[in-house]
Amino acid sequence: MGVAVARAELFEGLSHDSVNRFLLRERYEPKDLFDEVRPDINLIGGTAAWRRYSYI
Repeated sequence: MGVAVARAELFEGLSHDSVNRFLLRERYEPKDLFDEVRPDINLIGGTAAWRRYSYI
């Protein structure tokens, strides 16, 4: 089983409305998302690149 298929199965049955309600209820801020993904990205001249796919 490919990685993409395994990830897709995690979201099976998850609706846009349920995600939207969750985000509204939890009151996340943009900084919360940035803090979560920061270890996985390289910031290069104002552009974000996933570490997994960048060569820097």
